[in-house]
Amino acid sequence: MYRPLVFVLGTVLSACTFYTSCPPGGSSDNSGSGNNTSGGNGNAGGDNPSGGTGQITGEVPTGVWQIATGNLTGEATDYGDLCYVSAKPDEDRVIASISSHGLWASSDGGQAWTALGTGSGSAMIPNRGSAIIYDPDRSATFWEAGTYGAGIFRTDDNGKTFVSLGMISHNEGLSVDLSDPRRKTLLASSHEMGHVIYLSTDGGSNWDEIGSTQLPDTANVCSFPLIIDSNTFLVTCSQNGPGPTKGILRSTDGGMNWDQMNTTPAWQAPLVASDGSIYWTTEAGTGLLRSEDQGQTWTQPLSGSMLIVAPIELPDGRIAMLDARQIVVLSADAGLTWHPVTSALAFRPDGLTYSAFQRAFFVYHSSADPTIPEDSIMRYDFDFETE
Repeated sequence: MYRPLVFVLGTVLSACTFYTSCPPGGSSDNSGSGNNTSGGNGNAGGDNPSGGTGQITGEVPTGVWQIATGNLTGEATDYGDLCYVSAKPDEDRVIASISSHGLWASSDGGQAWTALGTGSGSAMIPNRGSAIIYDPDRSATFWEAGTYGAGIFRTDDNGKTFVSLGMISHNEGLSVDLSDPRRKTLLASSHEMGHVIYLSTDGGSNWDEIGSTQLPDTANVCSFPLIIDSNTFLVTCSQNGPGPTKGILRSTDGGMNWDQMNTTPAWQAPLVASDGSIYWTTEAGTGLLRSEDQGQTWTQPLSGSMLIVAPIELPDGRIAMLDARQIVVLSADAGLTWHPVTSALAFRPDGLTYSAFQRAFFVYHSSADPTIPEDSIMRYDFDFETE
């Protein structure tokens, strides 16, 4: 059963310090998140990942980023920004979340956007989207999570209608047990609420708040959960705070007990690649973590200055992420070597996605403007099969 939070929203708003999903007055460029631009040396010894030797080499392309905000430009929002962009892997469709104004979709690379959730009986999505998870076996099903409003939604008709899952809100991270055909186990974390981790074992109808009672009292803010299976969970706990327990924690008994796997915190959503490897950007922006054994041990193949955004996988298995120059870099060898594949952006993106149908990268950034700026979504043409 859901347990009411003891926090009030006013407290949460004033605590916005190192996350990217902040309302006006917070940071949309990660400036408070330790997202530094100096090169890192990794962490060697003990239970820390070994220092990485990965390098970013090669000339920066001279291609042009193109505006893909389309008719979303000028759209008025409560917070004045665009929160999240994701490309559907099995369809020519890019989905964007507008703060307090739901999800919008484009099938022409960002020229025209139409509102989702307009079908009869659909729940309204009032939050600031922070995650979309697509069901790999059911093309019409995906889940949305968001902050500053009702937290978790699911659609089973490709976005025509949505249902709200349970009475939880302000959810930054979400994971679904895709190893279970019934999709019964879900984990959701909350935005800047310490140990608040919600567990559902009935597909999202009911939630238990397990973080405050099961995570170590000495851990700082823990977020971005990952479900391996119905018993095995991962979560990353921040280095920001007084508690000595930081880094990636792992549970093998459905969240009852947690063990510390390393002391290098990750941040943003982890990537589970097609070969089963897990990639996670370090919270300090000093590189990339990788696990080949479902989160038991971690290496840091790349040590250097990166943006704190989630890495992505291209259809051919290459891993892409953003370096500190606002340039997409690509690796074909599990993060050991990287080369730039886009030109630099004039702003620091809040996220990265790739559309196999459009053959293009898409990035986005938030704004405190009362309306959505023209450059909120940008695209860069890149054909993964020929480049």
